Amino acid sequence: MVEDERGLDRAAERIAFSKLFNAGQSCVAVDYVLVPRGLAGRLAERVAHHARRHYPAIAGNPDYTAIISDRQFARLEGLLAEARARGATLVETHPGERPDAARRILPPVLVPGADPGLALMREEIFGPILPILEYDALDDAIAFVNARPRPLTLHWFGGAGGRKRLEERTTSGQLVANDVLWHFVQEEMRFGGVGESGMGAYHGPDGFHAFSHRKAVFSQPRWNPTRLVTPPFPRGGWKDWVIKFFLRY
Repeated sequence: MVEDERGLDRAAERIAFSKLFNAGQSCVAVDYVLVPRGLAGRLAERVAHHARRHYPAIAGNPDYTAIISDRQFARLEGLLAEARARGATLVETHPGERPDAARRILPPVLVPGADPGLALMREEIFGPILPILEYDALDDAIAFVNARPRPLTLHWFGGAGGRKRLEERTTSGQLVANDVLWHFVQEEMRFGGVGESGMGAYHGPDGFHAFSHRKAVFSQPRWNPTRLVTPPFPRGGWKDWVIKFFLRY
């Protein structure tokens, strides 16, 4: 999520790095971007610029990764075909470079002004396709995030005030301000999802607790107070009084 145009180029550079790292095939890749109304085209322009800076060419570039399988390659092409058929704007970061099914090389594609109803907005993309949506006010962007499954990571590019509002009003596995990916390598910072993005967390002490079992042991002493509250329960008797006393707390 981008706050305003002041940090647009910095956000574009970091987003391009995230989205094209391993051709977008990582759980912490940026899946879509929310920008203020009127900035989707400009952000797409800057992301494409930085994509070409990181990867001057796609075909034959040993730094650019192939899609993991034929099935995944076909799925990603299907997402683009549906978006194209429904009138979405597709921006190629490397005009003239074509998908190579034999080598499973898919050049990056940006989708500014993406319709939230598109399939690429309903599932994790896990590839070099980036939808860019616009919002009118930060409250609208927050409502958009909250209406969807809880994200593994929510990225914020902007000031401390907006970040604080996201901390207080959204739920995500992590909240990262003004960067991408590097939170994953902070060994003392817990990493994990919430809801559909996963359960539990690891790294550092959290990892030890997540992947080990601490056995719970309960031992009842010789004097067992539970006998005070076993049936029968005569109305008005001392057991009735004891139960009512503890129910107050």
